[in-house]
Order: sequence, then C-alpha cells, then structure tokens
Amino acid sequence: MSNAKDNINRVQDIVQQKVSIALENERKELIRLRADNQRLQERVGITDNSNKTLNEEKKQLLDKIHGLNEDLAFYSRNVDARDTMKRIDILRAEKDSKDKKITELLHDINELSLKVEDFIAENRALRQMANVPDNYGIKLD
Repeated sequence: MSNAKDNINRVQDIVQQKVSIALENERKELIRLRADNQRLQERVGITDNSNKTLNEEKKQLLDKIHGLNEDLAFYSRNVDARDTMKRIDILRAEKDSKDKKITELLHDINELSLKVEDFIAENRALRQMANVPDNYGIKLD
C-alpha cells in the first residue's frame, strides 16, 4: 500500500513539474508577445505620424499650385505678352516640379499605408496568439 502511495506521489510530482514548466513557458511567451505588440504599436504610431506629415506637405504643395495658377491667370491678362509668356514658362516648370513632388509624395503615402496595413494585420495575429481581447488597448481600425 505504501508503495502505491509513493508511486502516486511521484506521478503527482512529475505532473506538477511538467505543468509548472508549461506554465512558465507560456508566461515567457506572453511577455514576449506583449513586447512585440508594444513595438508594433510604436511602429504604427511612427508610420501614422509620417503619413500625416506627408499629407500636410501634399496640401501645402497643392495650395502653392493653386496660387501659381492664379498668378498665371493674372499674368495672362497682362498687356505685355512677352513678359507674360516668360512668366508662363516659369510657372509651368514650377508646376511640373510640384506635380512630380506630389506624385512622389502620393507614392510614399501609398507605401506607408501598405506598411500600416501590414502592421495592423501582424498586430491582430499577435493579439490572437496572445489571447488579448479585441476591445483591449487602442483601436487600430
């Protein structure tokens, strides 16, 4: 009888050790996932800030183009046609330069938007793996 109790106690000790090891491994994984999640949230914040900055630059450039178009309209009404034509050429060159910059900025915005989508998807997967509820933390949608 004592032998059976000893065997049961040994089995219980082995089970308890394995459960403790498994729990500790899960705790470590959860800590790692939380750290990964925090880094991803920081990256999303940085990307959002970059996106906002690019949008502001785009708006400024569009405003400048509008002003240049107004200048062009003013100078086209000018009596001196030669000066007007020179000014038109200069304004067209500036407009082309600004259009190119806008295209580059739009490309940057699209790239950043794709990165943000990737971060959100990765974050969602990490949250699922860590069993973090959807309503916990900041809203990403």
